[in-house]
Amino acid sequence: MNDSSLSLLQTEPVCPGGWVLHVNSCFLVIDIVTLEWSDARRNCQKLGGDLAKITSASENQFIVDLVTKQTKITDYGVWLGLHQKADNKFYWADDKLLSGYSNWDPGEPNNVAEKCAHMFGIGSRKGQWNDVSCTIANALFKFAPVVLCQKKAK
Repeated sequence: MNDSSLSLLQTEPVCPGGWVLHVNSCFLVIDIVTLEWSDARRNCQKLGGDLAKITSASENQFIVDLVTKQTKITDYGVWLGLHQKADNKFYWADDKLLSGYSNWDPGEPNNVAEKCAHMFGIGSRKGQWNDVSCTIANALFKFAPVVLCQKKAK
């Protein structure tokens, strides 16, 4: 291997085992239904990432495709790194205001009491976003989201 091919290898983005590369980010679906947004976020942070931040239609479609390949796909799909702050605006987990691309289901967000967001995993709304309570009731366990983590590729 010559020096130029070695440097090329070092600049290609790389993800840890189990994570999937898309552009400059690594994504991981943790196929475990999680009732609380904060628990989902904590699980991602333990792995060196955070809940996913979707900034383009192609990234949204990539995630839909990734979720569709999972063993456990629920109505509520995956938690997103979106949460509503005191100003009633949605922010990503990195504290950046949601601006530019979004894929809210028509009529959403529609409830200021619903402070977190998820992406639908199945049905006609698959891939669209919805605001929801940050804690899903036990009675809705079968619908609750799984965890979608994201971190920068190395």
